[in-house]
Amino acid sequence: AAAPSLPAPSRVAPSRVAPGPAGIELVTIPSSRGAWRARGYHPVDALLHRAGLHPAPLLAQRGVVSDQVGLGRAERAANKDHSLMARHPLNGVAVILVDDIVTTGATLLEARRAVFAAGGTVVGLATLAETRRLLPR
Repeated sequence: AAAPSLPAPSRVAPSRVAPGPAGIELVTIPSSRGAWRARGYHPVDALLHRAGLHPAPLLAQRGVVSDQVGLGRAERAANKDHSLMARHPLNGVAVILVDDIVTTGATLLEARRAVFAAGGTVVGLATLAETRRLLPR
């Protein structure tokens, strides 16, 4: 079965980004335990704080996820399957998911699944960068 996909990215100039409307939470993808231990901080949260934005820690890692490097779309989706969970019920909570980089969208799709499973709604997605595939796989 084909893995779900995300819509094509749109580009927004940083000067046009402003804090979201009241009632919408910015939610970052939590770092893996290994990445957290290696760095000691979460880069996306640090960048958002520097921009004056305050993400809500609504998601948590569940279990162990393998490194995504070298995996194709289907393998990435399988690797991320049910790897995130909401820290508490999100009934009626609207969120914008924020991640560092999007390659196939597997991480954002898993985050969306976790938010929906907890009763929340995803009203937007944002990434700091995207990868471009230069050669077909």
